[in-house]
Amino acid sequence: MSTGTIEYEPKRYEEIATAIGHVCLSWREIEEMLHRIVLRLAEVIDPTIEHGPSSVTFHIILSECDLSRKIASAKALAFIASGEEAGPLFVRTRELLNLIDKKLRLERNKYIHEEWIDLGERIVRGDPRARVSTPQSHSFALDLGQEKSFDSIEHVYEFASVLEAAAVDLDALRNHIWTILLVKKGDLKTLQNLPETWSSLGAFESWKRASHTTSETE
Repeated sequence: MSTGTIEYEPKRYEEIATAIGHVCLSWREIEEMLHRIVLRLAEVIDPTIEHGPSSVTFHIILSECDLSRKIASAKALAFIASGEEAGPLFVRTRELLNLIDKKLRLERNKYIHEEWIDLGERIVRGDPRARVSTPQSHSFALDLGQEKSFDSIEHVYEFASVLEAAAVDLDALRNHIWTILLVKKGDLKTLQNLPETWSSLGAFESWKRASHTTSETE
């Protein structure tokens, strides 16, 4: 079992709660941007969806999908919208969404679903889940919760900044998909007035700087 604590300081618990709040808000922005991307990709495939009755139906159905299903839908639609196997739009979409789904989502879950316990002299980050482990070969042991590593409050804010970068990348991707739609509709006037929207995928660089782990010890 790994253990990590920080020395108690006045208002430290409130500071941690505020930092986790930044993680929650940044993640909500990612969810909203992903929702819009799926809608925009559907419009590229079928431009009549944008102002037709099916747009409302599509929005309702999409609203009931969890993040993983939205990501799977976005990658499938991007593949179709690319117009060719592994086209640039699909490759870029898959690259960003895989980062969010396979790395950022797992890290975010640690902050949201694990316990933060104020013990007075210190604060412990705990995982309340029970699990059967194998501490020695051919033997089993029951763990009723674990204390987890906790570096610093700055570490939490650093991860929130990674999520913010991912949301910016998603917004840039959404705008790029919009330019594809404008070209398909022949709306060159609007297209000419748009700024450069192709993102450099800043979330990847932020993630590297943060040096977050992506797996837990089972």
